[in-house]
Amino acid sequence: MSSKPEKYHIYVVTVCKNDKKRLIKTIKSMHPAIAMNDALTHIIVDGESVDDTMEILGRYKTTNPTRVVYISEQDTGIYDAMNKGIDMIKEQGYILFLNAGDELYDMHVISDIQQAVVRSSYPDLLACCFGYTRKDLYWDICGFMDLRHKINTGALICQQSLVYSRTCFPAGDLFNASYRIAGTMIIFSRLLKGDYTVSQFPRAIVRYEDSGLSEMAAEEGRAEIAQIRKLVR
Repeated sequence: MSSKPEKYHIYVVTVCKNDKKRLIKTIKSMHPAIAMNDALTHIIVDGESVDDTMEILGRYKTTNPTRVVYISEQDTGIYDAMNKGIDMIKEQGYILFLNAGDELYDMHVISDIQQAVVRSSYPDLLACCFGYTRKDLYWDICGFMDLRHKINTGALICQQSLVYSRTCFPAGDLFNASYRIAGTMIIFSRLLKGDYTVSQFPRAIVRYEDSGLSEMAAEEGRAEIAQIRKLVR
């Protein structure tokens, strides 16, 4: 990292569209963290939902007027929406992507991330762990203890357990919205090839529901990763 921020902030970015039930789940997990941490902002990027999402977001912002920011406009997909969230962050800080339906692992996650960032001398990327449920079973996974190996071998990576410095996204250098599954891989490759620092934080920071990728999506993701790896060599 070229310079350390004088005071860093955690930005949680949530993208959603017509998913009010799962959005409420995510918002509920954020309430305790917001109440106990004044260096936390929740950014919601909505894709012009036609359900009750806007009403839910209006009430959420009324309860937390300075800590909740949201927009609702058309996008071309999840990475386009994530890029919109990044562009809304004008100050130095760290970014966690928490999709609708995902939850913070517990109310202490944000403060623990902040402490880990300081202990690690403000890395560009903090690679953490995650928990997930599938078919009523639950796992805690130490998913990023060898992040470099995962990226170099083209493995699919759990986006929700990575915490990025805002400096990872200079103007115009965001996620590749032309990919549907693996738009993060180019960013990961640039991080590991450039003058960036990665620190491991062996702590679960998110719980998410994993319905399981369909075989078609998995095959598409593998094909996208293979294409990207050729481009960044």
